[in-house]
Amino acid sequence: MTGFMRRRLASLLLCGGVAVLGSACATKSFVQKQVSETESKFTQQMTATETKVRETSVAVAAPRQARAAPVFTSSATTALVLIARAGLGLA
Repeated sequence: MTGFMRRRLASLLLCGGVAVLGSACATKSFVQKQVSETESKFTQQMTATETKVRETSVAVAAPRQARAAPVFTSSATTALVLIARAGLGLA
């Protein structure tokens, strides 16, 4: 390598290093802004997810409760009383 090529290579490496290192630094305000925006988006997504989970758990629990605690109408109650009496020999 000649002296000219070495100087040119050194100059190129120096300029490239300054460009890379100089542009890689972020200011405190830039980082705070980026974190704030990301946090806001994350909070919105979490709220939406929590709402969906809550709605799903209510939708899943409703049929279970309906099966666990049957609601008797007056005719169903009367039928049960008659069946019970017949089983006991009271009818």
